[in-house]
Amino acid sequence: MAVEPRAVDVGSADQIWGPRLPGTFDFTLTFEQSMFSVLPACMLLGATPIQISHLVRRRPCARPGLLLWLKLAFAVALVGCHAASVYYWIQPPLYTQMATAAAVFSILSDLCIGALLYVEHIFAIAPSAIVSAYLSIALLFDIAKARSYLLRGGLGALGPLGVAIAIIDFTLLMLQEVSKRSLLLDGLSSRAGAEVLSGFWSRRLFLWINSTLLLGFRSILQVKDLPGLGPEFDSEALHTKFIKSWSKGTNPTSAFRARIAANVLVADKKSKYALAKACFYTLPWHFIFVLVPRLCHTAFTFAQPYLIRRVIQGVADDDLSADATSGLIGATALIYSGMGISKACYQHLNFRFATYMRGILITEMCHKTLTLRDDQLRDSAILTLMTADIAGVERICTDFHNAIASVVELGLGLFVLWGVVGGASFLVLIPAGLATILLSVVTKRMGKARANWNQKTQERVAATSQALKQMKNLKATGLSKFISEYLQELREAEIKVSLKERHLLISIYATREFANAVTPVVVLAGAIFWTKPLSELSIANIFTALSTISITMVPLGTSLVALPFLAAGLASLERIQKFFARETFFQEPLTLTSEDLASERPLPAFQLELDHASIHQANYDTPLFDNVNLDFERGKIGMVVGKVGCGKTSMLKALIGEVQLTSGSVNRSKEPVGYCDQTAWIEDGSILDNIVGRSEYDEEWLRIVLQCCALDEDVQQLEAGIFTAVGAGGCRLSGGQKSRVALARAIYPLPRAMVLDDVFAPLDDFTAQNILGRLIGEDGLLRKMGVTVILTTSLREHLELADFVIMFEENGSVKKLEVSPASNFHDASFNGVLRDAADKHEGRLQALGASAPKLEGLNQISNELDKTARQKGDTLLYGYYVKTFGLLAFSLWLVLAVIAAGSSRLPSVYIRIWLDKAPANDLYFIGFAGVAIVHVFLIFLAAAIYYLKLVPRSSEVWHWETLQTLMKAQLNFLTMKDNGEIMNIFSQDMGLLSHLLPMKFAEFIFEVTTLVADIAIIASGATYASLIVPFCIGLVYVIQKFYLRTSRQVRLLDIEAKAPLYAKLGETKSSMPHIRAFGWETYFVRQCLALINYSQTPYYVMFCIQRWLTIVLDLSVAAIAVILIYCAVKFRSTTSQTAIGLALVNLTSFSQSLSKMITWWISMETAFGAVARTKSFIVTTPLEPTVEEEPDDLDLQSWPAHGTIQLSNVSSTYSTPTSVNQIGIDDVTTVFEDGQVVSVIGRTGSGKSSLIMTLLNTMDFTGTISIGGRNIRSVPVDLLREKITTIPQDGVELPGSVRTNVDPYRKKNSHTPESDARIVSTLTRLRVWDSIGPHGGLDADLGKLNLSKGQKQLVFLARAILRNETTRSKIVFMDEATSSVDEETDRDVRDIINGAFAGCTVINVTHRAYVAQASDAVLEFSRGQIGTELRRRPGYEYS
Repeated sequence: MAVEPRAVDVGSADQIWGPRLPGTFDFTLTFEQSMFSVLPACMLLGATPIQISHLVRRRPCARPGLLLWLKLAFAVALVGCHAASVYYWIQPPLYTQMATAAAVFSILSDLCIGALLYVEHIFAIAPSAIVSAYLSIALLFDIAKARSYLLRGGLGALGPLGVAIAIIDFTLLMLQEVSKRSLLLDGLSSRAGAEVLSGFWSRRLFLWINSTLLLGFRSILQVKDLPGLGPEFDSEALHTKFIKSWSKGTNPTSAFRARIAANVLVADKKSKYALAKACFYTLPWHFIFVLVPRLCHTAFTFAQPYLIRRVIQGVADDDLSADATSGLIGATALIYSGMGISKACYQHLNFRFATYMRGILITEMCHKTLTLRDDQLRDSAILTLMTADIAGVERICTDFHNAIASVVELGLGLFVLWGVVGGASFLVLIPAGLATILLSVVTKRMGKARANWNQKTQERVAATSQALKQMKNLKATGLSKFISEYLQELREAEIKVSLKERHLLISIYATREFANAVTPVVVLAGAIFWTKPLSELSIANIFTALSTISITMVPLGTSLVALPFLAAGLASLERIQKFFARETFFQEPLTLTSEDLASERPLPAFQLELDHASIHQANYDTPLFDNVNLDFERGKIGMVVGKVGCGKTSMLKALIGEVQLTSGSVNRSKEPVGYCDQTAWIEDGSILDNIVGRSEYDEEWLRIVLQCCALDEDVQQLEAGIFTAVGAGGCRLSGGQKSRVALARAIYPLPRAMVLDDVFAPLDDFTAQNILGRLIGEDGLLRKMGVTVILTTSLREHLELADFVIMFEENGSVKKLEVSPASNFHDASFNGVLRDAADKHEGRLQALGASAPKLEGLNQISNELDKTARQKGDTLLYGYYVKTFGLLAFSLWLVLAVIAAGSSRLPSVYIRIWLDKAPANDLYFIGFAGVAIVHVFLIFLAAAIYYLKLVPRSSEVWHWETLQTLMKAQLNFLTMKDNGEIMNIFSQDMGLLSHLLPMKFAEFIFEVTTLVADIAIIASGATYASLIVPFCIGLVYVIQKFYLRTSRQVRLLDIEAKAPLYAKLGETKSSMPHIRAFGWETYFVRQCLALINYSQTPYYVMFCIQRWLTIVLDLSVAAIAVILIYCAVKFRSTTSQTAIGLALVNLTSFSQSLSKMITWWISMETAFGAVARTKSFIVTTPLEPTVEEEPDDLDLQSWPAHGTIQLSNVSSTYSTPTSVNQIGIDDVTTVFEDGQVVSVIGRTGSGKSSLIMTLLNTMDFTGTISIGGRNIRSVPVDLLREKITTIPQDGVELPGSVRTNVDPYRKKNSHTPESDARIVSTLTRLRVWDSIGPHGGLDADLGKLNLSKGQKQLVFLARAILRNETTRSKIVFMDEATSSVDEETDRDVRDIINGAFAGCTVINVTHRAYVAQASDAVLEFSRGQIGTELRRRPGYEYS
């Protein structure tokens, strides 16, 4: 019968340590005074001076207010209560030294609380964590002490005083949760994040995120709606700390950091784990402090076996007292809630550290790109580093502490098991040791397998990025099919390489399940047949042993699985380290900083010269140029001429520091240079953004620049004018418009020197001459302003405007020829202008200011995902994903997976049956072992089928469907779509679909199955415990209604917020030479930092709401445990020892299973964002019109029989984000006769290229176009483009060898010696083979040959010639096909072109007069229409 609680008197028993007071359910007073008063007070006394001395060095951040005075008032009240208690404790018979010491230490701790409350309020933004933690512990202890005082007689007012002290503790704790945002100084309120201003328990229980969850539940979220992170997440500040550890020769700011950084500062950056060490030394305490809550979680976890044993014993104890019953229930609540809170805390600190590391590493990547040459930069490699490799580093941050804790937990597990089964406990080490040995082998191979996989991914992403930038020309040339097959082959090669890691992954899962399933069998066998016979093992001991094994093996198994992934993470970190450790070409910025330009000091003396400069290329007999001495005088105009590939571009890049000289030097004053590359670099933004760049907006100066670059007329024609969006890479502009925008950008800052590399090549002669006259003519803007201009050109007409000409000769020598006497630009009037120009220049080059990224504009809610799906999700996604596996194959696998997962609980169920039926029969052990072995086999079989058959198939299907959508997408859609978003799909999303998502999806299925089994077993533990089943169902329903709405949105915001950052760093190869030349390094870094910080917000908030879910479900497990224990101890007749033992053992695994299920669910939901985005892209992308090719349509198969082209009232349009239905060509009616050569002329932007694109059906058009007697609307677009030989202005550079680029239409591995001979012959005739043959010939990678733009145009021309020979095409389109080739070479090549395309209808967009003169007809376009004059041969002259 139950024993009721009774009052006790203070006696000698209270003078001993205890801790339990004999005969009662209470502690002795001595134990309480020493452990509940003195110990925590001493800890607070030690921490207080350290914390105060640290805080008072800061600037005050808050003013006193009512909140502070309330806290101090209650602190004084606390001192009063403890002072009153001293009076009672010094009175006999209560007086003891321990009692007096405890009372005095309590007063001292109260004084410390008061001091900390004041100092923390004034000098710290966040409420005091030390005070809150102390008050939380003190509250529990004071409640226990108050209970003890009230149970004892003769203590007078100590009992009520104890209650008052507990109430004051609680009140102070609640006041600590009140935010002091309104009391902050100097705008700190707006900069401080919501988390840092929240109280201790609000942060630990993630109550601060509730407002975000509620907002996401009710409405559509944007990044600006998410809580701010605060200054502690600022990437620039974190990177500054990192550099002190990573860079050699840096003096650490503190003695501690000096000591810990000494090792890495003197270490080679290429040494093993150098980057890992630097990351640790950057934030050592953030890394170390994770261990505190992690070890607390271990302590709570290993309290479970003792609780289980006591509950099982209590169920059979009819004399269990009410106090003991309440104690068991209270202990259950404390243990399970402690597990949940400590786990959420350490996981939160882990992910917080991972967020810090992400900001640090990506920021360093931005800085590193500034130090590398353009040929060193691989934009897709950087994308891979920022996605796959950063994800690997994140895995290290989150799993490392678990690996350490598993070792501690193994030792604790052995200790607990020893008390139950004796020496058999060490048998745990046998399966664990075997698993460790096997996984150590796997771990060594996993890093290499992951590196190889990432390398293949990098190759595919690089090729995709290159193709995406050329989509317009890929469609025009009919190469879409080739590039589709090529990219799919890369995907298949990537998947094939990934099988190595997947084999290792299967080995990991099988090993983990082997350890988990066999360990109980081995230990129980050792106990039964060695240390303790079955008859001596009680039911309580058996289930205690099973729970201990479960607790020990789950984290150990998790860590064993994590080890290979940690190795893969280290491999990712090593890849990042190799990137950081690459040899730097630019040690420091070559230009002045904004501070230098803004100062009153005069600019340095102008200097720009080559001193004995030489560049010798490997494997070339003659140098590009040798021993060149050139002095470019201030204000002089120089033009560089020479044949294709002679070294003009190399010399210009040497002048701006982008090419390293073999010998000699470049002497240049340290200031910005206006630079334009052969290929115009255009940022994704408006025309205004591209021209003004990072300079200050000046409307009048902008008008002048637009007029000088002949852009004023183009801007007037555009619906949005200067604010017209240009698209990624300027895809919405013509080639000439891109060149003029780039030129305007180079002029706008008004530098003292400009380097222009063939910038006028895409322009018609009239426009080019007009612009040159306005800029460098006698009254030209740049000549008047004294700007030194060096430009390359291939047209003779330009040379008359030069002061000197630099002639490249074939033997590598360079001659400087004076064209006209040098003008005098050094008088006082011009000096004043130059200084004024410099002043204007410095005014424009202010800090980021107006040119900072408009972050609110970056958060563009995806048009593809409607608001309902974005908030509430799309359940059809799961079915869509499953279809990629194959419905039948997946269904069969799912049945196998459910059986395999459910079999993991059969051994414990078998134990209950064994103990109920025949507890003394050892033969039942055979069945127990057999069930475990069958489970391991089923898991292995399910994993092998899934990872080796289903996942590879799914990965191929996803990539092929997405790739086909991309290739068939309307060009208008692609020009409006952000390239960063598309690359996100092919890089990050494809990585998720092939690696992370399949793993999380399978694990989720396994965990859900085991969770259902656990719930059923737990519900059977006691009759009334079945109430937990509706509780669990209701919990899942509420969570999916409340949590998932916000989770989905934040997940999408995370992906979207990263896209601008990926796009920014993805274009570094083309942008970096310009950034360095313009002196925009500082602004580039600031923009990157803004984008990084912008992307950090949803990245971190996503982790926080995941931790909110973790703690909610773990506290729900605590509630289930309390219900189960309550039903078991209050209604003992409703259960049995075996039933409650089995239920509690499965409750232990239920907690672990629920935890893992939460983890996999969260990760799976996050990864399913890739499914949503990819499906949306596939389903909603507008495709080009499809025409079914009928097999019996003989006319189509032989089409076109002739080359006649007819246009009747044809108008074409295109759209941009800022203007709809922009005119391409307007109401054009004309006929191109069969075999006719027609030249199309006109100023840039007049519609020449639009004519070509309209004829290829890549633009929306009205009217009728007939080619070869057939309406092109009735011809499949792929066939249309394959039947027409098209040579676009920029060409199409394919990834791969020269052979692949020249003859890509031939099937793989079908090249023969004869076909290779044709290629070599064609390249030789076009005078480009000499630059290819000595460097690998046809097998050389075209992208690594460093050919000039003109030489590449000749390679693309060779492709068209061979293609025409093969297809016998009747029609040829050429759009400035040789614009970058010098005139002499061009005239020679024209004979080859005329011979190769003889008899074809040729439409040739050109700016060269002699080309038009050789044509049968000339069409002049203006504003999309054919001009009034159509001149035909014979007898006409074109000028």
